[in-house]
Amino acid sequence: MRVYTLITISAVCIGVLTASCDTPLNTENAYHHFPMEQGNYWDYLSNSPDSYPDFKITCGNKQEYNSGLIAWRLMKEYQYTYQYLYWSRTGRYLREYDSILGENYVEYIMFPLDVGTAWSSGTDGYTVTCYGRETVVTPRFEFADCYKIGYEADGGIYECYWYKPDYGFVKMGRGSSIDNISEFVVLNDFYIKGLE
Repeated sequence: MRVYTLITISAVCIGVLTASCDTPLNTENAYHHFPMEQGNYWDYLSNSPDSYPDFKITCGNKQEYNSGLIAWRLMKEYQYTYQYLYWSRTGRYLREYDSILGENYVEYIMFPLDVGTAWSSGTDGYTVTCYGRETVVTPRFEFADCYKIGYEADGGIYECYWYKPDYGFVKMGRGSSIDNISEFVVLNDFYIKGLE
């Protein structure tokens, strides 16, 4: 289940209002790169809707839970179902928790981010690597200089996502290798406060 969760969540996330693609992000400004604001949303379109459905993620409010976790509550809607996700910016990491208990987590990005940077994915212990920078073309948009981030998950399946400063994750998918991502979703619509 974590294999599918990383990709589906990755896509979700979240814009960067102050970063430049020409220089690596710096740790001091890490909190400014993912301005999760209530009402922001990311709507994703799939190239394989039967096996990898379209979905939308909407940012709710930030709150502190009884466990001590402080996180943004995101709602992921796909087909006729939904689930809640919990995101926080913890030290150098953008992190997703699977529940409000704050026990299991995935670390999507480690700041500062640059090509060649590698880190542990979190509880699962996969090695995540920033492989390069690419242009992502969607039916409605073109995003230049996106960071291509990925890892090998269970069973030889590779998970990959493309992060664009100012917009968040603009593409995510899975396939037989980092260079053969056959099933994916792309950002089809979004609202990020400050990018109106």
